[in-house]
Amino acid sequence: MISSGTILKGRYEIIDEIGRGGMAIVYRIMDHALHKQAALKMIKDSLQQDEGYLKKFIREAQAAAKLSHPNIVDVYDVDQDRGHWFIVMELIEGMTLKQYIQKRGRLSSTECVGISIQAADALFTAHKAGIIHRDIKPDNIIITTNGNVKISDFGIARMQSSDTMTVDACGSVYYSSPEQVRGGYSDQRTDIYSLGVTMYEMCTGKLPFLGKSVVEIAMHHMEGNVIAPKDMYGDISNRLNLIILKAMNRRMDDRYQSMGELIRDLKLCMKNPDGTTLYSSAQEDASGKTMVFTHKQVEQIKEQITGQDKKLQKSGKKKHRAEHTESAARKQSQKKKERQDRYYQDDYDRTPEEENEDEDVAAGLQKALNIGLIIVILIVILFVLEFVFSSLGMFKGISQYLPSLDSMQEWFGNFAKKLNSMNIGKYLQDGVSRIMEIFRK
Repeated sequence: MISSGTILKGRYEIIDEIGRGGMAIVYRIMDHALHKQAALKMIKDSLQQDEGYLKKFIREAQAAAKLSHPNIVDVYDVDQDRGHWFIVMELIEGMTLKQYIQKRGRLSSTECVGISIQAADALFTAHKAGIIHRDIKPDNIIITTNGNVKISDFGIARMQSSDTMTVDACGSVYYSSPEQVRGGYSDQRTDIYSLGVTMYEMCTGKLPFLGKSVVEIAMHHMEGNVIAPKDMYGDISNRLNLIILKAMNRRMDDRYQSMGELIRDLKLCMKNPDGTTLYSSAQEDASGKTMVFTHKQVEQIKEQITGQDKKLQKSGKKKHRAEHTESAARKQSQKKKERQDRYYQDDYDRTPEEENEDEDVAAGLQKALNIGLIIVILIVILFVLEFVFSSLGMFKGISQYLPSLDSMQEWFGNFAKKLNSMNIGKYLQDGVSRIMEIFRK
């Protein structure tokens, strides 16, 4: 720790401490070369010999120094003195967005949109320069005394390249994207997710996911269902509600694909907030400090994901088979019941006269079938005998003894008249109709 009055590099005089984080301490200083106050961010003594943290710290300065935007804290210098690495940056008078939310409870939709547009515009400039912040949260967004927004702390920012980036460190777990906590590829959509969580907290005063441990909160980001802000507070505008939910989508491809798209919808929300369409340890965690996931924690998260996926797949297959079997049995039982109901209903609705008529029809049908069968058998026997006797040369053939065709026609005509007089035809017709009706059912 550097005491007040210490002068670094012959120009930066320490005035007092104004902030402290997980990695660094921020001092108010007087830059005697420029004759103005500035902020100096110095790595804590315990991390000065850690090459990994030193590289990340220097990377912050190099990334931020490339950016020039009214909503980004300017970086003036990066250097070391007396074994201490530090960054000199613009001194901002105001409070963090986290402090502002805690003071107000929750912000109005209009105020939330206004702050979000400024933050998104700053990140849009960073993304165009190939820089992903990867630690967007209310603690790193400053509200100046005149109401402007300033984004600071590109502490884990990384230059974007065409190569896949694996994430070794994540921002505050409450604001980290699913791909960050999973340890996979991240790009500008990672910042969009974190800004979505920040917007959620602005308009509700609450975080979307809570838990007792880093791993539990991380799992919520990957698998949990977020409560829509408007379901919590009805005065949140329709369009802002949709914007937040889209920005916080778990799938990267279903979020806004760029800050430009998000800004367009935020500006549309300013003009028409009620629209329903769009363009396009636990206590340490709660403090909002930047969290660094260990390899063990990342592996633990992955193991939980794999285990839960297998359980879900296994239970899903069993549930599907059971539901399919149950559904088939239910349909078969229903069809059987419907057939029985129709049968019993028909039987119940018939009168005694109809039942007697059905019996007469059945008797007549049986009699007609018997007579027809006898006639067919007799004709077959006659032709068989004619063939046999003719083959033996015993007779010239039985057919010569049969009546002529005219006589046979007359005989069948008389037979048909007799059948009609017995109402056999009616019985046959009624019987066939009855059989067809049964088959249709």
